[in-house]
Amino acid sequence: MPSQTFYNLSSAKQEMLLAAARAEFARVPFREASINQIVRAAHISRGSFYMYFRGKEELLFYLMKDICSAALRIVEKQLEESGGDLFSVPAALYDFVMAQCKKEDADFFRHISEVIHWEFDGGSRTFLDEVIQPRNTEQLQRKINLSALSLQSVQDLTDLTVILISVTLRAVIGGLLDQGKRKEIRQRLENQICILKRGAKTAHTQEETQEGVWGNG
Repeated sequence: MPSQTFYNLSSAKQEMLLAAARAEFARVPFREASINQIVRAAHISRGSFYMYFRGKEELLFYLMKDICSAALRIVEKQLEESGGDLFSVPAALYDFVMAQCKKEDADFFRHISEVIHWEFDGGSRTFLDEVIQPRNTEQLQRKINLSALSLQSVQDLTDLTVILISVTLRAVIGGLLDQGKRKEIRQRLENQICILKRGAKTAHTQEETQEGVWGNG
C-alpha cells in the first residue's frame, strides 16, 4: 500500500499521479510500463515517486483495490442469490464492469488480464493475493456450491476459476471496445459459460470412441 507521504498529498496531486499511472498501464503491457513516463506525466520527480510507492507493482495494486473490492461484493452477492452457482458469476461481473467503466478502460483491462494470466502460468499469485486478500478468497469459496461441480482436487477449482476469469475478461474488453455489441458479447459469454458448465465431452468415454473408430479395422 502507498506510504503515508502519498496520503498527505492533496487530492488533486494524488489524482494526477493515479491518472498518469492509468494512462501508462493502458498504453503498454504492464512489464513494459515505465515509471519515468508516469513521473513525467504526473510532473513529479522519480525520487518523489519512490516516497509514495515502492514500485509500479504497488501502484497497480492501489489502482485496482477499489474496483476489485466492488467486484468481490458483486461476486459474493451473486453466489448468495444463486445458491452458490459459480457459473452465474461471469455475467454478473460483465454487467458490473459495463455499468462502471468506459471505452478508454479497455486497454487497461487487457493489460491487467495479461498480468493475471502471466502470474497463474508462472505459479505466482502476487497480484491477485494483493488486491484480493486470501481471507476474502476463502470466504467466497465457502459460498460456492462445490457439490454441483465435478472437481477432483483443489487445483481443479483454481483452474476452473482461471478459465472463468479469462473468458470474462475477454468479454469485458470486447464490450468496452464496442458498446454497440455489448448485448451480443454478453450472449456469447453466457454461451461459453454454458459449454463449460455442461462440458464438451460426449456420453461415450474416450476409450469407447476410439474403439468405435478403430474397432472395425
